[in-house]
Amino acid sequence: MKFIAYILTFSLALSFVALPLGVLAQTGLPGDQTEVSDVSTAAGLVEAIESIVDWVFTILIIAAVFMVLIAAFQFVTAGGSADTISSARQKLLMAVVGILLAFFAQAIPLVLENMLGDL
Repeated sequence: MKFIAYILTFSLALSFVALPLGVLAQTGLPGDQTEVSDVSTAAGLVEAIESIVDWVFTILIIAAVFMVLIAAFQFVTAGGSADTISSARQKLLMAVVGILLAFFAQAIPLVLENMLGDL
């Protein structure tokens, strides 16, 4: 039951963060020229992957911040319970791993550029 409550709380918090991002997803105002990257070239592929990695980075950082806040709340409200403190430590460790993974994901476009050569 607690797991379902955590999932519902996390999804509700994430929806409040993701809702304003829907406004940013608009294609532009009428008359605006929007460029679409051409993924048939190596440079276009790297540009598209950079865009995807930037979005994933943002989402992972936001999720990690929420996990740190949840872990901090559990630490504060643990009341000396070893199980709650252990659970909070696990959440904090997973948040740190998520942040590190997000930063390492930023290197993917650089690795692709080096593998594909001069663009």
